[in-house]
Amino acid sequence: MSKRQKKKQANKNALLELYNALNGTAYQDASQLEIVTIESAVYVVMKNDLAYF
Repeated sequence: MSKRQKKKQANKNALLELYNALNGTAYQDASQLEIVTIESAVYVVMKNDLAYF
């Protein structure tokens, strides 16, 4: 197993532990995880300018 694969597996194990802690579950098999990321997320907060008049 390459260094990159070991790091990826360690990340999956850590994510599984976090998931279990947050959801009160006890999943064991980190290989079943599918990591989905949002490449570019934009959060927009707008004020209603009409409310100030």
